[in-house]
This record gives sequence, C-alpha cells and structure tokens, in this order.
Amino acid sequence: MTAHVLIPCRQLQSCIDQFRGWLADHGITIELPPTLQHLTEEDLVPIIGRFDAIVAGDDQVSRKVIEAGTRLKVICKWGIGIDAIDTAAAAERNIPVYNTPGMFGEEVADMALGYVILLARPLHLIDRGVRDGVWSKLRGTTLSGLRVGVVGLGSIGRAVVRRLGGFGLLAYGSDPHATPDPDFDARTGLTRLPLAEMLPQVDYLIVTCNLTPDSFHLIDAAALARLKKGAKVINVSRGPIIDEKALIAALASGHVGGAGLDVFEEEPLPADSPLRSFDNVILGAHNGSNTHEGVDRVNVAALRNLLRGLGIAEKYPPAGG
Repeated sequence: MTAHVLIPCRQLQSCIDQFRGWLADHGITIELPPTLQHLTEEDLVPIIGRFDAIVAGDDQVSRKVIEAGTRLKVICKWGIGIDAIDTAAAAERNIPVYNTPGMFGEEVADMALGYVILLARPLHLIDRGVRDGVWSKLRGTTLSGLRVGVVGLGSIGRAVVRRLGGFGLLAYGSDPHATPDPDFDARTGLTRLPLAEMLPQVDYLIVTCNLTPDSFHLIDAAALARLKKGAKVINVSRGPIIDEKALIAALASGHVGGAGLDVFEEEPLPADSPLRSFDNVILGAHNGSNTHEGVDRVNVAALRNLLRGLGIAEKYPPAGG
C-alpha cells in the first residue's frame, strides 16, 4: 500500500528529515506546505483531495475540508486539542481522528510556572532595562503563601498543581469533569472548588482546560470581575477560553494586575492587538509544549497513529521511538 500524506504541522515539519526514510519504507509520501501558524479552511479545501491522510497541528480541518478530502482515511492531530477538527463530520464519513493525549503535561506546566515567576519577579523587564543601559531595580512579589487557582485538572493542570508546593504556593483547582482523587489532593494540598467560588480567593489564575463549547469564553467579563483586584491571569491552553476583549478591559482598569498569555483568540497575535501595549503582560507564541524531548515523543506518537489509521503495519520503530 502507498499513501500520500499532508503534513502542515510545523513541529513535525521541523524534524521531518529524521523520518523520511521510515516513511518511505512504509510506503508513505509526504507534502509539507509552508505555514506560519496553521492552515485555514480556505488553504486546505483546494488541496486536501489529493491526500489519504493529514497530520495537523492547529490547522482548520472543518466540515468543508473533510467533505473535500475525498481520499481521506485518517486525520491525525499532532498534540492534544482537537477543537479545530470537525469530529462530527469525520465520524459521518467513518474517518478516525487520533490525537496524542497526555504527552505535554510536564512541559506546559513548566511554562505556566515560568509565567508565574516572571509576573512576580519581572526578570524580562529587568533584562530589557539592563540591555538599554538602565540598572533596573524593579520590586517584585514574594510567591510563598499566595494562592493559585488552576482551571482544568487534566494532565497539564495536575502537573501545575504538583509544582506549586515547591514554591510555597497554595493550590486551588476547579474542574467539574475531573474524577475525584483524594490521594492526589492530600499529597499536593489541593483544594477543589467550583469556579465561581474559587475566583475571588486566588492571586493567580492558570487556565489549563481543553477548549470545548462549554469552555468557550469561560473566563469572561463576569469571571474576571470576580477575581480579587490585582490578581494575575495565565493561559497556557487555548486562547478562546478567555474573552480577550474582557481581559484587555480588566487590564486597562487595573482590576487584573497582569497576564501571561501563551495563546490568543487569533494567532499569530495581530500587530494592532492592545495586549502589546501592557508592560505587565507577557506574550508567548503558543509554544508551551515546545521542548526537544516533548516534540520527539509526540512526533513518534503521531506517526504511529498515522500508520494505525492507514492500516499499515509498523516494520520498525520511527527514529526516537
């Protein structure tokens, strides 16, 4: 069997040379379209009909794309979130959708704690000042004893909670879908609360939940207003979970005291976004999972999912597998 596969995922593209021989030995040819962040529906509809499979990053695999993909046998998501894939449309055509869950909990949690530290001790601003010839003495905030609320207690949220105690931070969590785990709560000191009850109590709010119809704009103007004045907001999950306009307004008023944002409602972040104007906002590039080790793990998992979906037996492990 031979298969032609579209790989718009930038992370896999960046490492593809180490897998070319393995792919060829399994009868797979590939195309790597140029992309800055992701391909849109308009990008994909004209080309998807030539491919038996797609390994997508955050690309918009919509109903129209799936309907145009007359040869599609499998949709592989590189990473966890499948919010950009119309899974219902895929199911109607009996096209399996595979992702790689549980692969990035540690990496994204590290990034979340990095934002906590930078918002408390503005090393990025001190560095900028020293480079500009200013011997900056910006005063920060002691972390020990502060309360951190984690929205979403999946693999990422739980990894965040495990790290908080090492900094003397008190862990709070909210997730109506999480399975109770008294042992984990006892080990980490986690206090579970409904979101509305948790918000007024925390000094930092970290968003780690999946994007679903229920979580779209979960952190809206009303939720932000429930935070104590000066609380800081961190998002390492998906941009649309936070109402960005409401966050900008809360930052401008001073009610929210800062933000660390790895993700946005529109990516890349538009040049005219007001978020660029705040010194107390740290801007990322949807890069929380991007470590050498994490990328290697997910490359292998995604390619094995590709074989599975195409019905091709694995002859030998992919490089790094």
